[in-house]
Amino acid sequence: MQDRICRACGLSFIPRTANQVYCDRVHYLKCPVCENVYRVTDKRLLREGPKACSQECINMLRGQGNKPGIKFKLCNPIIIQPDDLTLKLFHFLRSYHIKYEETYSIHGYTYSCLLPDLNIVIVCSGPEFREDKFIHRTYTEVANKNGFRCIHIYSFDSVGLIVQSLCPRIQVNLDDCTLYKLYPVIGEDFLNKWHIQGSRRGQKLIVGIAKGQTILQAMAFCSSRNPNYYVELARFCTIAGVSVPGGYGKMLEFATEGMGLSKIISYCDAAHGDIQDYKNMGLSYKGQTQVQKIWIKDNSHVKQVIQNYNRWADEEMICRGYYLDYDCGQYIFEHE
Repeated sequence: MQDRICRACGLSFIPRTANQVYCDRVHYLKCPVCENVYRVTDKRLLREGPKACSQECINMLRGQGNKPGIKFKLCNPIIIQPDDLTLKLFHFLRSYHIKYEETYSIHGYTYSCLLPDLNIVIVCSGPEFREDKFIHRTYTEVANKNGFRCIHIYSFDSVGLIVQSLCPRIQVNLDDCTLYKLYPVIGEDFLNKWHIQGSRRGQKLIVGIAKGQTILQAMAFCSSRNPNYYVELARFCTIAGVSVPGGYGKMLEFATEGMGLSKIISYCDAAHGDIQDYKNMGLSYKGQTQVQKIWIKDNSHVKQVIQNYNRWADEEMICRGYYLDYDCGQYIFEHE
């Protein structure tokens, strides 16, 4: 069957039957009485009215709220209260003087905050995201469709580094810099300090750009996990507060033309990666991976490909103290 547009959220989906008009995503609506955002747990409520977040609001919507014998009380706001992760995010945003607005909503989807000067919305993952494996991807699609970039933050993420990456940057002229092949120890130390995911095991080549004695950017390559490619561009990052226009492209050019690397694949984490960096390097977009399960415990996590779920028993992970969440998938880019 051809794709359809969901009547509730406006996103495209592949219907399972000829009569299906609503997608299988979790939907959120805005109560017309108290204006709180609530989750629709039964798709029948999308097509049946009246639509409101509680019986009290439904009574008011039907005009019964002022009739004798009917007790009316204000609905409790169904808005996520800031948890420790969200409060931590707000702390860093204030520390780096980044303007933000709390609990920003787009078509019924509530984001932890909006950065109006950057046109970015941020989602801090919480319990409400653990019931739908595509919910993170849906939040990204809704944001992108409305002109926003969406960043997802999990409890194991380095919130400080993510916020630092959003701070204003001073431009450094590429002509004033020098390109180096970095020693592994120096390159890994730089990536562990400045890359959100840290260094990657099995790196075969690390290239860096420095001004004077200070390394400003680094890019790491390793063997490809995909048999159709020789090399994977695994990491690249810049120190906080600095930008070097053309620096990533220069390092990639050195790796391909100077070091002979070819058939390169790269994965951009859809949770907080900026695909514009990949496009600026001249990489070609090839698609998106499936979402993966993430088992999270405090600041540690284990990713699990959904197709291979038997590798870990869910009960065993729960017994170890982990809880289940889902990632956003990864964008795939290539360089021939």
